[in-house]
Order: sequence, then structure tokens, then C-alpha cells
Amino acid sequence: MRNTRSVRTHEPSFHQSALMDLRRGGKFAAVFLVLVFGAMGLFLVAALVIAKQSIPDRPAIASPPAEGVGSAPPSGSAAAATGQDHRREQLVRFLTAAAHPGQPAWRTWMPAKADTSSAFVYTPLSPADPGAREAGPGATARVRPSALTPAQTASMLEAVTRRGSVRPSSVAVSHASGRASGWTLDFVVRTSGGNWLEGRAAGSDRASGETVLSQLTYRR
Repeated sequence: MRNTRSVRTHEPSFHQSALMDLRRGGKFAAVFLVLVFGAMGLFLVAALVIAKQSIPDRPAIASPPAEGVGSAPPSGSAAAATGQDHRREQLVRFLTAAAHPGQPAWRTWMPAKADTSSAFVYTPLSPADPGAREAGPGATARVRPSALTPAQTASMLEAVTRRGSVRPSSVAVSHASGRASGWTLDFVVRTSGGNWLEGRAAGSDRASGETVLSQLTYRR
């Protein structure tokens, strides 16, 4: 007679099963927490980078110059540029005043009455303009403004402003030469019709700061 042995399978107890489930759940929780904290860390790093980029740089503060620095006179090129700007400004102001011949402001830039040797050279518009007949067709005219009649003055100033068509603020200097005792400016100026005129102004600067114009002509 064959003996049969019953084989018992070893099954974990209830407590062991609960412990195993707890361990598996702990692993999942640990992985989840690692992912959560990793994402939070990346978010914080990105936020710090963006905040740093949005902060404006601190403006540079120039240190005060050493004693004696800045008290030296401007260089030759700087002084020339300053003189050119001043003379352009005077030309603009004269053209602005010349558009109103009935007012005496334009005389500020003309030679003094007592200076009979000084003259003003301009480009006439018609043969009837002062000095045009003596100069000849297409030439510049030379006059003494202090000796002109009111009608002649108006004609001269109309020629200077091209019958009020030039726009003084559009004056742009293309070349400058000379010094305070005698200088020349080549310039262009826009008209109300949209055209550009080429011109030349010449004059001198007085010690008082006033400017005297001896020429304002246009290329035909």
C-alpha cells in the first residue's frame, strides 16, 4: 500500500501580506515624492533665472574727474564744430528775420552804417533788384544795405529768401572754412516747393558775439 503525503503549500500569513503591501506602497510613494520635489526644484531654478534677467542693470556711475580735468579749452576740432554750429544758427536766424522786411531785425546781421567800405553780396532774382544791372545777368550783386531805400531793401530780402520760399530750419552745412575774422559756409536749404538750393554764406564774428554777414548767394 503506497503512502501518500499531503504537500502543504506555504502561504504567507495575513500580517506578512499586509507588510509586503506596505513595502510596495512605500516604494511607489517614494518615487512619487522624488518626482514631485524634482519638478518643484526645476520650477524654482527657472523662476530664479527669469527674475535675474528681469532685474535692470545698475547704471554706471562716472567717477568725478581729477582736479584740473575738464578745465582745459576744447580741442581744435571741437572748437571748429562749435563755431560751425553757431554760424549755422546765425544764418538760420537771419533767413527767418529776412522773411519780414518790414521789421528791422534783419539789420542785426548787416554791416554797420558807419562802415561804408563793407558790402553785402547776394544773388538777385530779377534785373530790377538792387545792384543787378551793375553785376550783369546771372552774376551776384554787391550792395550797401544801409544805403538802400525801403523798396530796394524789400527786393533784396525777397531775393535772399527766394520770395519767402526757403525754409530756414532746413539749412544743412556741407562745408565750412575760415575763422572768426572771416569764414565761409557752403549749405543747402529746402524750399516750400520741396526743392533744395545750394548756397554759400560768408561773414565774420565780432568779439561781442554778433555775426556780420557779407555774402549770401545761391547757385543758379
